[in-house]
Amino acid sequence: MKHYLALSLLSSLLLTSCSVDWNDANVKKIGELEKQVTEMKKDKNLELQKFEFEKQKYEEEKQAKETKAKNEQLEKYEAQCQKNKDEATKTFVTIANTNCSHP
Repeated sequence: MKHYLALSLLSSLLLTSCSVDWNDANVKKIGELEKQVTEMKKDKNLELQKFEFEKQKYEEEKQAKETKAKNEQLEKYEAQCQKNKDEATKTFVTIANTNCSHP
């Protein structure tokens, strides 16, 4: 009976020490994996920030091009309006001079 008790205690001791070593290895592995996950999150976050910056830059350039095109169109329209106004003024002056010169 003493031999069984000694054998039982020895087996328990061996299994416990293996279990502790196994848990330490798992804890270390979990720590390493958590560190990798944290690094990956940082990398992805930086990539997302870069993407958002590039997207904003693209949108601003697009808006600037659209604004420039609208301004150019407005300038052409204003120039055409001024030309029409000048022609109308010349026509009016010509008609007024013609009517004034006939008694």
